[in-house]
Amino acid sequence: MTRIGIVSTGSYLPDTVVGNEEIARGAGVSDEWIVRKTGIRERRRADDRDATSDLAARAALAALEQAGCSRRTSRTSCSRPPRPTIRSPRPRASCSTSSVR
Repeated sequence: MTRIGIVSTGSYLPDTVVGNEEIARGAGVSDEWIVRKTGIRERRRADDRDATSDLAARAALAALEQAGCSRRTSRTSCSRPPRPTIRSPRPRASCSTSSVR
């Protein structure tokens, strides 16, 4: 019988950090107001050249590394929003990797 299971998960955060100060300025509110209302202190912004699938691929590679698997002995399953890959300041995607033994 073939055993199937989730060995690891991976994530990826873009390098560009956007703090509440930048958001607050444009919205006419304070950093403290944003934290009080949302609990958010900072967010990440993807590079204009990055599509959702680029971020998902980086998350998949992180999952492979965490599981100690090689690309040749693993199958990676990525999920994304039900629309074509587009460039977006708020990409959402996740990946998981299972080992094929």
